[in-house]
Amino acid sequence: MKKLAAVLLCVSVCLTIAFLYPRHAACEETLEICNCDTGVLDMEIFSMATEMTVTMSDLIEECKSGAKNPGNFKSCVSKLTNTWKKDGLINGKEKGAIQSCASWFKPVKTVKYVDVVRYTGLWYQIASYISPFIGELAGVTAEYSLNPDGTVKVVNKGIIGGLDGIPVEIIGVARVVDKKTNAKLAVSFPPAIPQESEYWIIELAEDYSYAIVTNSTRSSLFILNRTPSMEESLYQDIIDRLTMQCFDPEEIVPTPQPEE
Repeated sequence: MKKLAAVLLCVSVCLTIAFLYPRHAACEETLEICNCDTGVLDMEIFSMATEMTVTMSDLIEECKSGAKNPGNFKSCVSKLTNTWKKDGLINGKEKGAIQSCASWFKPVKTVKYVDVVRYTGLWYQIASYISPFIGELAGVTAEYSLNPDGTVKVVNKGIIGGLDGIPVEIIGVARVVDKKTNAKLAVSFPPAIPQESEYWIIELAEDYSYAIVTNSTRSSLFILNRTPSMEESLYQDIIDRLTMQCFDPEEIVPTPQPEE
């Protein structure tokens, strides 16, 4: 009965919004910020400026990408919620719920220092966010070695269509961006992919046995290990920590690897 009541309430709210605000629509899902459920319907909002429909989540993500610190993010969210409340899309309680969840946000923080020489060598991809440009691959590895000019040679390999599929390889180069920590690098794969992508190391085992890599906006994520498999308890601990750092655990997909 509770589930039925919730569904009926959602339908009622959607119809009310559609009637009162014909240029707005309501999604069925609630708005989440850093895995904190606000309980507020994630509405679709028509932008008169761009003549495009975006969701509240889309606008929150824009706040994240432009935030240099938690204060910037909270300020951005505050401006959004003030506008939404003024437009009658949310009430005061819902505004408070959104701003409360916004306090969970923290900018991406890298490890304090990376010994690039120790970091070189072969890494196996244990899990990742799936790239829309690459798709889902099996047997993914990354091998790093130092170039004479101080940059890092990158050799990425994978298999299309499962472990028995077609092997693919791409070679690129990485350069250290933050020389104080060596934890922020920029990677490119010219000529196929000449533009650089951020490579930020946010967790690294003391013995360099595993590493976690992302970018400044959390739109990419790679869990790397020195062997093709990782202990389940360690993997779950990593997922739990990433969840607390605003990564979406449902988007983290394990990568098939051959048995050791």
